Amino acid sequence: MGQDEKPKSDEEILFPEVEIQGIKLKPWSFGQLSRVSPALRKGAKALIDGGMTMDNLKDHVSDVAFVLLEQGPEIISHTTGIALAEIQEWDPVKAIPVLIVIVSQNLEKIKNFFGPSLALLNQIKK
Repeated sequence: MGQDEKPKSDEEILFPEVEIQGIKLKPWSFGQLSRVSPALRKGAKALIDGGMTMDNLKDHVSDVAFVLLEQGPEIISHTTGIALAEIQEWDPVKAIPVLIVIVSQNLEKIKNFFGPSLALLNQIKK
């Protein structure tokens, strides 16, 4: 690795830039994470309001899937730069694989986003 090269994150190693459905996807930059964070915040709030905690994550897998579907168009739009209105018109056969790749590429960032919210909730409830 040269002096000017930064080390790659786990996501960049496991899920480098890929092309799916004609769209190039790569792990989020800090700027993209910033743009996606309102959608993640809405998702975290919905999960917390639905009773999800760090202790019962496994009981809420289907809730997580539905939250991702609800926030999916915003997540895809902020990740790709494609207009939200266009993404909302996509066939699910196109949108869902794109969303799955985005989530896979950024799973650690998403877990780091949700984790503190859920941990804080656990502390407040104690």
